[in-house]
Amino acid sequence: MNKGALETGYGFSDSGTYKSIAPGNHDDYIKYINDLPMNPHPEAFGLHENAEITTNQTATRDLLTNVIAVQPRTSSGGGKSQEEQIGDIAA
Repeated sequence: MNKGALETGYGFSDSGTYKSIAPGNHDDYIKYINDLPMNPHPEAFGLHENAEITTNQTATRDLLTNVIAVQPRTSSGGGKSQEEQIGDIAA
Protein backbone atom coordinates (compact mmCIF):
# COMPACT_ATOMS: atom_id res chain seq x y z
CA MET A 1 0.00 0.00 0.00
CA ASN A 2 1.06 3.52 -0.69
CA LYS A 3 -0.40 6.45 1.26
CA GLY A 4 0.06 8.62 -1.82
CA ALA A 5 -2.68 6.65 -3.56
CA LEU A 6 -5.18 8.35 -1.27
CA GLU A 7 -4.22 11.78 -2.58
CA THR A 8 -5.98 13.30 -5.58
CA GLY A 9 -3.84 13.12 -8.72
CA TYR A 10 -1.52 10.36 -7.51
CA GLY A 11 -0.14 8.71 -10.64
CA PHE A 12 -0.28 4.94 -10.85
CA SER A 13 1.67 5.04 -14.11
CA ASP A 14 4.47 7.12 -15.60
CA SER A 15 2.20 8.53 -18.31
CA GLY A 16 -0.27 9.93 -15.79
CA THR A 17 -3.18 8.24 -17.57
CA TYR A 18 -3.96 6.13 -14.55
CA LYS A 19 -4.30 8.29 -11.46
CA SER A 20 -6.45 8.74 -8.39
CA ILE A 21 -9.22 11.23 -8.91
CA ALA A 22 -10.95 13.63 -6.58
CA PRO A 23 -13.91 12.27 -4.62
CA GLY A 24 -17.11 12.90 -6.50
CA ASN A 25 -20.44 11.53 -7.48
CA HIS A 26 -21.26 8.52 -9.63
CA ASP A 27 -21.16 10.53 -12.87
CA ASP A 28 -17.63 11.80 -12.10
CA TYR A 29 -16.34 8.24 -11.78
CA ILE A 30 -18.13 7.09 -14.92
CA LYS A 31 -16.65 10.01 -16.88
CA TYR A 32 -13.13 9.15 -15.67
CA ILE A 33 -13.60 5.50 -16.60
CA ASN A 34 -15.00 6.38 -20.03
CA ASP A 35 -11.98 8.61 -20.69
CA LEU A 36 -9.56 5.72 -20.13
CA PRO A 37 -8.18 3.95 -23.22
CA MET A 38 -10.39 1.16 -24.60
CA ASN A 39 -7.33 -1.10 -24.81
CA PRO A 40 -5.18 -0.43 -21.76
CA HIS A 41 -1.43 -0.21 -22.15
CA PRO A 42 0.74 -2.67 -20.21
CA GLU A 43 1.54 0.11 -17.74
CA ALA A 44 -2.02 -0.20 -16.42
CA PHE A 45 -1.01 -3.56 -14.99
CA GLY A 46 2.52 -2.63 -14.00
CA LEU A 47 4.01 -4.47 -16.97
CA HIS A 48 6.87 -3.51 -19.27
CA GLU A 49 6.01 -2.11 -22.71
CA ASN A 50 7.33 -5.29 -24.35
CA ALA A 51 4.39 -7.18 -22.83
CA GLU A 52 2.17 -5.56 -25.46
CA ILE A 53 4.46 -6.78 -28.24
CA THR A 54 4.24 -10.34 -26.95
CA THR A 55 0.46 -10.12 -26.63
CA ASN A 56 0.12 -8.80 -30.19
CA GLN A 57 2.39 -11.53 -31.58
CA THR A 58 0.32 -14.20 -29.84
CA ALA A 59 -2.95 -12.70 -31.10
CA THR A 60 -1.59 -12.59 -34.66
CA ARG A 61 -0.39 -16.19 -34.48
CA ASP A 62 -3.79 -17.32 -33.14
CA LEU A 63 -5.63 -15.40 -35.87
CA LEU A 64 -3.54 -16.93 -38.66
CA THR A 65 -3.87 -20.41 -37.17
CA ASN A 66 -7.66 -20.01 -37.14
CA VAL A 67 -7.68 -18.76 -40.74
CA ILE A 68 -5.75 -21.84 -41.80
CA ALA A 69 -8.02 -24.11 -39.77
CA VAL A 70 -11.08 -23.03 -41.77
CA GLN A 71 -9.38 -23.41 -45.17
CA PRO A 72 -10.55 -26.38 -47.25
CA ARG A 73 -8.33 -29.41 -46.88
CA THR A 74 -6.87 -31.22 -49.86
CA SER A 75 -6.13 -34.91 -49.86
CA SER A 76 -2.97 -34.68 -51.96
CA GLY A 77 0.28 -35.24 -50.12
CA GLY A 78 2.09 -32.31 -51.77
CA GLY A 79 0.39 -29.52 -49.79
CA LYS A 80 2.16 -26.74 -47.95
CA SER A 81 2.99 -26.99 -44.28
CA GLN A 82 1.14 -24.80 -41.78
CA GLU A 83 4.21 -22.56 -41.45
CA GLU A 84 4.37 -22.10 -45.24
CA GLN A 85 0.67 -21.25 -45.38
CA ILE A 86 1.04 -18.67 -42.58
CA GLY A 87 4.04 -17.20 -44.40
CA ASP A 88 2.01 -16.89 -47.60
CA ILE A 89 -0.88 -15.19 -45.79
CA ALA A 90 1.48 -12.82 -43.99
CA ALA A 91 3.23 -11.91 -47.26
